[in-house]
Amino acid sequence: MHFALNEDQIAVRDMARDFAAEQIAPHAVRWDEEKHFPVDVMRAAANLGANEIMRLIVARKMIKAAR
Repeated sequence: MHFALNEDQIAVRDMARDFAAEQIAPHAVRWDEEKHFPVDVMRAAANLGANEIMRLIVARKMIKAAR
């Protein structure tokens, strides 16, 4: 069997990767050392996920409908 991500899944994966690289990775060591849980960053990640996934779904449907 061959499993591959579709365009929407790739977009979500890339969005999550970019967010983590920009908002989490630069601070991860310090947060770990300080035993800090960045609630604000986790809320932003949750909001980004929900909003971005809906935006991608709507955009893809509009593109397909226009064809």
